[in-house]
Amino acid sequence: MLHDRSLPFIKKFDLSGKTALVTGGVRGIGLQIALTLQEAGADIIITGTDAIRHADVADRFPLKPQVYQLDVTASQAIRDLAGKIGSCPDILVNNAGVSRA
Repeated sequence: MLHDRSLPFIKKFDLSGKTALVTGGVRGIGLQIALTLQEAGADIIITGTDAIRHADVADRFPLKPQVYQLDVTASQAIRDLAGKIGSCPDILVNNAGVSRA
């Protein structure tokens, strides 16, 4: 179930059989996007740089997503991830961001 409240319009979307990759999906907006996509039926792949959160984030989902540590600024890491997931996702949400002081 999505957060503490469900969004009624999600029931109008059927993403069954689709795979969604959400970068920056281990917390905040990215996590909520991933939860919403799963509620619409998509299989979820989440990436993030915060290794500590990775162990706990899968427990937030009714169906366990694939969770990978990834720095989207490292091109070799992106190639490595592509090799791990094996196929191109149907949906890509580029949510990863950088905040600099």
